[in-house]
Amino acid sequence: MSGGQDILKVIHRKQKDMIALLERFEDWLLAAEYSARKPNNKMNSLFSKVKSHIDTHLEFETEYLLPLLNKNTNQRTLAGLVQQRALIINLTGKMHRLMENTQNEKLGICAWDEFVDSALTLVHATFSLFHWEELAFLPSARGNLAPVVGEY
Repeated sequence: MSGGQDILKVIHRKQKDMIALLERFEDWLLAAEYSARKPNNKMNSLFSKVKSHIDTHLEFETEYLLPLLNKNTNQRTLAGLVQQRALIINLTGKMHRLMENTQNEKLGICAWDEFVDSALTLVHATFSLFHWEELAFLPSARGNLAPVVGEY
């Protein structure tokens, strides 16, 4: 088994860990009621973990995967990945601002709905990104990752 295949397994394992975290966050969001209006420690903790994992993954993609995939992947497919990444970055930023703005105040029903909708869209966009990676990008990178990948 080549080093490239080993790193693909590491990427896949990291994605699985992230999916488990995203599913916990999604479950919390779907179970949360508007009466919970004020952000709480559980929500803050889950979102902080989600944001940290997403940031780490996107940094890894930017530093290692995108340059490699730019050489080895159909440009139309790569454009789809870049578009998906932009959506995730925008949603993560929006969620971060919503969390900061609501730390000491109650959310109105419209702000609560926007918060939940944005968070669920972020979860689904990240699932979609992983799907793109698994089906379109990582197979094309087999054997090409080992020389460029450090710790992920």
